[in-house]
Amino acid sequence: MSEELVKNIIDSLCWNCTKRILHFQLFTLTASCQSTNYSWVQKYIEQKKIAELKSTEFKGCGVCFGLLEKYSHQSYLKELADQVNNWGIQFKDFRISLTTSNAITLREKFIQLLLESIPSSEISLTLYNPKCQSVKELWKILTFHPLELVMGKPYFHNSLFDVKTKFTVDDSHLEADLKLLDHRLVPVIEGKQKKLTKKARIQKEIQEVGFTKTNVDLLIKENNLEKMKKFYTLPFKRLTSSFELDCVHDPIFLAGRYLKFSRTLSQTAWIIEGERKLTTSIEEIMGNCLKKELGATEFIFTSSGREDIDVKCLGKGRPFTLEFMEPKRTIFDSQELKNFQKIINESTDEMAVKDLQYITREETRLMRESPENKTKSYSALCYCYSKLDSDDIEKLNSLKRVDLLQQTPIRVLHRRTVMTRARYITDISADLIDDHHFRIKMTTQAGTYVKEFVHGDLGRTEPSLCTILGKECDILELDVESVNCDFPPEINNDD
Repeated sequence: MSEELVKNIIDSLCWNCTKRILHFQLFTLTASCQSTNYSWVQKYIEQKKIAELKSTEFKGCGVCFGLLEKYSHQSYLKELADQVNNWGIQFKDFRISLTTSNAITLREKFIQLLLESIPSSEISLTLYNPKCQSVKELWKILTFHPLELVMGKPYFHNSLFDVKTKFTVDDSHLEADLKLLDHRLVPVIEGKQKKLTKKARIQKEIQEVGFTKTNVDLLIKENNLEKMKKFYTLPFKRLTSSFELDCVHDPIFLAGRYLKFSRTLSQTAWIIEGERKLTTSIEEIMGNCLKKELGATEFIFTSSGREDIDVKCLGKGRPFTLEFMEPKRTIFDSQELKNFQKIINESTDEMAVKDLQYITREETRLMRESPENKTKSYSALCYCYSKLDSDDIEKLNSLKRVDLLQQTPIRVLHRRTVMTRARYITDISADLIDDHHFRIKMTTQAGTYVKEFVHGDLGRTEPSLCTILGKECDILELDVESVNCDFPPEINNDD
């Protein structure tokens, strides 16, 4: 009985699965082994080895479905490398994601239980390999280094370039596996509010999301050999998976600073109740230019704060990052980055980009760190309804630091949390232009509402220029002169 069982198991497997699943001692056929009660197993394995290695055709496998046979062969790896290299994506190294049928796990468990069930009185050696590697582990070992040689690029497990390989078997060949899984299901009664038991929750999850690896692993823990025997018959038919390839590069990130010269250009798309108010924005000008150059599908824009649509951003500019999804162009030098920057700057006279550079995902956090410690410098053209004199300007110039309490401004109440914010202003300097106009420059804590500091926002900002001067003031123009942030570093890539 055991001899027929073992032969059926061996007949179900490709040569690599035979070596993987069976005990390594079975592959050492010496004179001393002739007297053992498992020597017939060794001889049968040797016959299989000769037949398998002599064959010029791929016969498939009842467990790995050809992954360790056809799909680890040099001819397939050459085909895979050619497809990857022709995908049209630049990459300097690669990683591989492997998706296989969950039936592999079920069948491996069945064979393991069968081999472990053979009594030692019949075969003194435990036939199952205690160090049996999974199909995925062994496939990686067999393929990664040869792929490096064929592709001419190194394998790196954290590579940004993902070679997604998917091996599937048609359900018509997996009737026994599907019946085993279906048998596991117990109908879950809907409509009851009672908390589900862990078992019922798992059953419900399986019904909703299908047989994921996690769910199959749970099934294996609950099934025993006798249950599995009701569905599986040996030898398994040797099958070969179908193969699908998809290559995707992880998002790449560019950073820089933008300058805004227009008082009618918004930072991001200005859409109110589904209606677009302006034709374009800083985000779209930069993002669409670079998206086209990089062959990306989408982009995400992030900046260190934002200015109102009627505020210019001058000086060194405002730091920003752009994340590009599924880019095809991913490798570029400083000259190419300079060309990207030039393309943006020549497309508009309302804004410009400087210090454009490649960064890693980890470096994007530098722009978001400790925003409360960042400062910004402003220049504001102000109007005073009462006549100004030199004493008023001197009063402003004598201010070293002004600590503010700012309630959420009226103009942003519809989109900001209602609260009182403590902010400060330093480095104040003012110049009188005429009896009613003056220009004030200042450095503020990030998040300060500068317009409200000028006009007081009906008393919601205290103190304000109105309360300091004792005269009603308003703001006519506001410019951001500096966003004081070390990120991104300045680079000399301007024309």
